[in-house]
Amino acid sequence: MVNQLALPSIRWFAPAPLWGRPGAVRLDHTNGSVGQPAILRFSTDLFMEELLALTASYPERLADWIAQYETWREPMPAPAAAADLRLTEPIRPRRGTPTGADTVVPVRWSAPRGTDKGPLKLYQPVHQRHYLVAAALVCQQPGLPDRIVDRAKQEQLGFVVRRISAGDVLNPAPEEYAFVAEPDGFSWRRVPVERRQALEPGEERLPVFAINYRHCARDRQLLAGTIPVGKREAYLAAPGWGHAGAGDSVGAAHPRTRLGLLFDADVASPWKALVEQAHLFEQAFLAPAAQEEDAEQRRKDYVDALDRLREQIQTGSWYVLLDFAKFLERYLSSVWQSLKNGLPGDALSGPEWVLAEAIRSTALLPDLVDALAGKFRPLNYSVAADLATALVSVAAWEAQLEGVESALDLGLRVDPSGEGWPDFLFPLANPALEMDRIGRNGNLFGLLPGPEEGAAVLDESALPLDAKLDRIERLAELVQAALPKEGVQAPELEPAPGSWDKDEAWFVIRCVFERPRCGPGNQVVVSNATEPFQMAAFFDPDGPARPVRIPMPLDVSPAGLRKYKKNTTFMISDMLCGQIERIKKLSLGDLVLSVLPWPFHKDLPNVGAGGSCKKGGLDIGMWCSLSIPIVTLCALILLIIMVALFDLFFKWLPFLFVCLPIPGLKGKKSGGGGGLP
Repeated sequence: MVNQLALPSIRWFAPAPLWGRPGAVRLDHTNGSVGQPAILRFSTDLFMEELLALTASYPERLADWIAQYETWREPMPAPAAAADLRLTEPIRPRRGTPTGADTVVPVRWSAPRGTDKGPLKLYQPVHQRHYLVAAALVCQQPGLPDRIVDRAKQEQLGFVVRRISAGDVLNPAPEEYAFVAEPDGFSWRRVPVERRQALEPGEERLPVFAINYRHCARDRQLLAGTIPVGKREAYLAAPGWGHAGAGDSVGAAHPRTRLGLLFDADVASPWKALVEQAHLFEQAFLAPAAQEEDAEQRRKDYVDALDRLREQIQTGSWYVLLDFAKFLERYLSSVWQSLKNGLPGDALSGPEWVLAEAIRSTALLPDLVDALAGKFRPLNYSVAADLATALVSVAAWEAQLEGVESALDLGLRVDPSGEGWPDFLFPLANPALEMDRIGRNGNLFGLLPGPEEGAAVLDESALPLDAKLDRIERLAELVQAALPKEGVQAPELEPAPGSWDKDEAWFVIRCVFERPRCGPGNQVVVSNATEPFQMAAFFDPDGPARPVRIPMPLDVSPAGLRKYKKNTTFMISDMLCGQIERIKKLSLGDLVLSVLPWPFHKDLPNVGAGGSCKKGGLDIGMWCSLSIPIVTLCALILLIIMVALFDLFFKWLPFLFVCLPIPGLKGKKSGGGGGLP
């Protein structure tokens, strides 16, 4: 009888130099433990050359590169063996071992989690830090030989990044979420407890590479992969998609779909900005004067500003209405046809009918309609009766609105369509000012009352700002409810992540060995999880600082600055040229006075409607060449001025700017009357 030999099982361990002594297997959750992959830290951009030289010359010192807690105030010391690595010489395989190599160098283990040193945090390449996950794939038989990957049998190596919740960091078996590819992007999917040592369908696999080296007189193989710390924002932005179980707050869906987010971005948010702009102006104007005799002067100062504000609000209102109409036409065509052609109510679904009726019932206050009609009747402007009329009317002006070149000026033009502006008014916000040249307490916002509230035309002059913004939010909710649930191509907008706390994002890594030609249950070998770690943000206060040096011009005299070539070109269109010409009419004093509070405040002077640059009836653009060294010098001077100004409020100058003397650094060479360099 022939007995079938049992194949040795395969298992992931830490790299062989971290095993300590033969047979001394240490299983815990400290980075560098034998039973889990290790995270190595490198502090130079030549980390690959450093790893190759390390494994070729001093593999027994690999433990010195184990990642530990560090901050810019207390950085991890550079490994002593790094000074002996010869990175520039060709890497040659070692045929022998140094004296005493059979005696394993004791491993310097990292500080356990929970100590006063802090959590393990991985920094980005911008902080001059690079991290590798390193492991060994071995057969569980005497000597623990390395398992050689057979590419001909489609065997593959890789690793996966999984996320854990902050409350599970100290848990020996934390709840994990896999980074899985969905039809509309990657998301986090809860991994069942029984599948932690397996792969989820569609889970992202990251590549590893192999390095052969010699350790303790034996040929070994190190498997390593670069940890993508730079993908931190992609990991944090991915939505959590867990099982719909009780208490599953991590995987909760965002209340807005992609189309709902598009409506928020194109319509609801700009509309809210117009309301906030009007409210802030109203609050500034209605603030009590310091003295009674100042009230009349303040009213005169704000009359022109009020007209300019209304021009800005009406301009923004036309474009918001246009985006609203295009959104309805594309994604809610039934509602759009109902507003445009009067479809019967039975042609709409319940949510669509509610939305259409809310739009039809939204109108301006009668006082404001009368005031607008009376003031602008000589300019051939009409006032839209309600929101539905405004949406249908603005759709016919799309081509003209997209081609407008100059700003709206209601006080100069007779024909409103002369420069492409619509011939009707429907402001989506209006300051409710007591001394108003247009009307008494004229204010929009009888917006979207509930069915129990009755008519939509309400006097909201006394409503707080939050109440006005809530009505726009109710409109967004009605749109969201009416949107189709499927069958519509959504734009590339990512919902906000569910309930992930970005400041408490924790991750682990598992190495993966795939062998698809093995029988069921033996196709994937997944390692234990690494020590939990965090990924540092780009501007992390704990991040080590990469030295950045910006050379400035030394000789700043006219003779020295004229030597720098104007080799940076800006192409300026005729429209941008016109805006630049308008800006040239403003002085620094005008800008300063415009931001000062009353009574020192003075509005910016009227620089005209602008338009494109023309010469002889021909539209003229420009190309301008600049000298980058001189631009850098100007930026530094402007930075110093702004820092000194803001330091009056923030007191941050000691933490932001420091200058140290450099003896002998001169702008011009000595001798010869300050001769040329």
